[in-house]
Amino acid sequence: MDRALRFASMGWVPKDIEGTYEHITPEMRRHRLDALTARWRRGRRVTLRSVA
Repeated sequence: MDRALRFASMGWVPKDIEGTYEHITPEMRRHRLDALTARWRRGRRVTLRSVA
């Protein structure tokens, strides 16, 4: 995952030169959301299987 997106999701502001030039694109946000959704769904399936 891109550093800029990782920092932004944690509320951090990079104070180095890279932070000045890193930008988060809509595609990066979409990719992050898709990955988190997939992780959530996998965890939900595992949890539901263990309960049944």
